[in-house]
Amino acid sequence: MMTRHPFRRLTFTGACFLLLFIQSTWAVDSSTEDPRFQINLREYDVGQKNFNRIVHCIRDRYESEQVDFKKVFAHALYSAEQVVREVEGAGAVIVLATSEPPYSLQELEYVQHLGNLIAGRIRSASATVASVTQLWNVALTSMVGALGDPYSQYLPPQSYGDLQQFLSGEGSPENRFFGVGIRIEWDVTNNAGLFVRSPIPGTPAAISGIKTGDIIVAVDGIPLSATGTPVENLNAAVERIKGPEGTKVKLTVIRPGSGPFPLHFELTREPMRTDQLIWAEMLGEETGHLTLLSFYQRCSEDVEKNLLKLRQQGMKKLILDLRSNPGGFLDEAIKVADIFLPQGTLITYTQGRTEDTRKDFFDQRTGDENFTQIPIVILVDSHSASASEVVTGALKDQGRAQVVGVRTFGKGSVQELFPLEGDAGLRLTVAKYYTPNGRCIHNQGIEPDVAVEYEPPQIALPDEKSESRKDTGPKPVTASSLLEKQLATDNQLRAAYQLLNRNAISTK
Repeated sequence: MMTRHPFRRLTFTGACFLLLFIQSTWAVDSSTEDPRFQINLREYDVGQKNFNRIVHCIRDRYESEQVDFKKVFAHALYSAEQVVREVEGAGAVIVLATSEPPYSLQELEYVQHLGNLIAGRIRSASATVASVTQLWNVALTSMVGALGDPYSQYLPPQSYGDLQQFLSGEGSPENRFFGVGIRIEWDVTNNAGLFVRSPIPGTPAAISGIKTGDIIVAVDGIPLSATGTPVENLNAAVERIKGPEGTKVKLTVIRPGSGPFPLHFELTREPMRTDQLIWAEMLGEETGHLTLLSFYQRCSEDVEKNLLKLRQQGMKKLILDLRSNPGGFLDEAIKVADIFLPQGTLITYTQGRTEDTRKDFFDQRTGDENFTQIPIVILVDSHSASASEVVTGALKDQGRAQVVGVRTFGKGSVQELFPLEGDAGLRLTVAKYYTPNGRCIHNQGIEPDVAVEYEPPQIALPDEKSESRKDTGPKPVTASSLLEKQLATDNQLRAAYQLLNRNAISTK
């Protein structure tokens, strides 16, 4: 565990003293009865308390000790000044702070200028003067953003309320999808659009007839752009397909082997239901394939139910497919790992700067369902993150699974939620996740045992000028067995299946 540098401790001793001091120097005569003045005064007091609270939290709890507080305070002042100039015009009296080094002021000078800037707006009720609430919100947002950590955030009241609802299990802004239900990749073979890896059962895409191997070439009649990298093209296309719940989107699809003319589908965007985030199938007589798209609440129960059904169908080996799974609830990830590990096995642990951030997570189950010996291959990709990485790292380090695919995303940080005044909040990174062997997940990800990049099948698009091309050009795969058809269009799944059925996988 790192220790705090003496210089940093000395700096903050002075900082805390000044913060307490300026509480009195910024005070404003509250004798007036003007309602707007009283509101501004209360908002100013709330913002000041939240500023102090955030500084203390960063100093005492933030995962990294190497925080440049001059940068943090400079960003706060700079952002507030930009709002003042936008609202009040170029004539506004400001310090002209900069958000880039070298910073011309000392740490505490930035703090004092920020307080004076906002306090100067308390008496105003004019729309041509920046509001106290607006200035505090932008200043606090910017100072936390200056940490350079996308997972640490100042949360204004509405955002904090949404997050609280998510944590209660009533809603999940991170894991609730509004789309049509397809797993896709950019079609690198033809560079023409999105290759459909598979429609998700029960979703608008599956119900409407979208099929594996389809290539989406246009959204709402506008051709998809192929001017960037495959990742850029994919992300841009996904943004066009997503949208508000209940709205419609039109997809233009080329289906190899069905003629030269495109197919058109009009789909209604819907949120993903939990029963659409997991499905299971048998690949051949002995290999089960379980796909999990999110670690939603109680997903561990659904995982176990599906495993039991697969075992009844003859499963003796398992492919656990966590591709495109962005994570979810940590406790569910622990429970899923529990299914496959003996009781008392270390699954993951967290460690931050302070002693109380070390927390070990062990297997609590007895293994009654006897899945602790079944050979496993885990499929992952660059979109597998967070809880997916916890499960993958645990089973890999404990010798319970081999991993196939590409390096995972690398989101392994722990956030703590601090309530603030006025129903606001602070989400702050306080620790990082580690695999049982001590490997940090954050920004590192999990490396596969067998690296396999996903390769869309080599399928030629129909030629609009000649229908005969479908007879003379490359033909779509026509496999004789269901198993071959399942594996033909997914080289990563094929590699996992071959690994399970050709090599004996150690259970320790």
